Amino acid sequence: MKKYSIIIAMLVVFVTGFSAYGAPLAPGVENPDNTQSDWLWYSKGLFYKSMRDYNRAIECFKKSESSGRELARVYFQIAGCFYHIRNFEMTNSYAGLSIKQDRKYVKPYLLMYNSYMRLRNHQKAADTLEDLLVESPGIIDAHHNLGNLYYNNLKKYRRARIHFEKIIELSTSQIVDNYYREYAHYYLGYLYYRKHDREKSVEHFKKVVELNPGNSSAIFIIASVLMDQYRLNEAEPYVREYLSRYSDNSGSIPSWAGLCIFVTILRPSNTFEGPNPLSASTAFCQKRS
Repeated sequence: MKKYSIIIAMLVVFVTGFSAYGAPLAPGVENPDNTQSDWLWYSKGLFYKSMRDYNRAIECFKKSESSGRELARVYFQIAGCFYHIRNFEMTNSYAGLSIKQDRKYVKPYLLMYNSYMRLRNHQKAADTLEDLLVESPGIIDAHHNLGNLYYNNLKKYRRARIHFEKIIELSTSQIVDNYYREYAHYYLGYLYYRKHDREKSVEHFKKVVELNPGNSSAIFIIASVLMDQYRLNEAEPYVREYLSRYSDNSGSIPSWAGLCIFVTILRPSNTFEGPNPLSASTAFCQKRS
């Protein structure tokens, strides 16, 4: 069984190397630089990398660069090997060499970003993705990661807002997964709340709920902001929805007493269909008082 596994791995590497590095020279063709041999070294490197023998893979990849062909991919493979053995300094060095060879080649940017994140060098990680977007605009995942970096790690909220708004903009002209749209609106809701723009904040959180009705955090924030502005009729459906989910879990509900009072006095319970949160919420309020 092990013998067959090795044969299959060799075949996979051969096909991968063929498509990634270019076809070998035809038999009998003379070449003073012996480019066929460096293609073979590249294929061996892929094989050893697939077997997780990263040091031998690095040796083979380095021998494959003699002809100067496809150096962007050669350097990327070397960088990937160094990443697997946790040598992040060399990872970034070879990823940088790969980028210099082909600035449109996306993979080394992403590898360098991951490497800087492992080093907790968040500014360098952000700079890497910014460079990528200069060369290849419209990569949604890059905008998403940059928004997260600027918001959570670097506290550069204006830059975070730019990237999350870019995701929303791009979603009008290309297919963007709802995951990215939801969290772009979610972060924008917080960012506009920080700017004291409650209208835009609520607008973005409502978009979150449209995309994902199960996002209870967004429901609670909408209810809280609207109640704070005394927009009770507008807040009511969000309060009731939240209480229908969490009426028995006091630890999940900040400002629980305010929510209980609101739903208890604003409307008679018999005007609502479905599960009635009033009985549980009123009982809880009485228990707390």
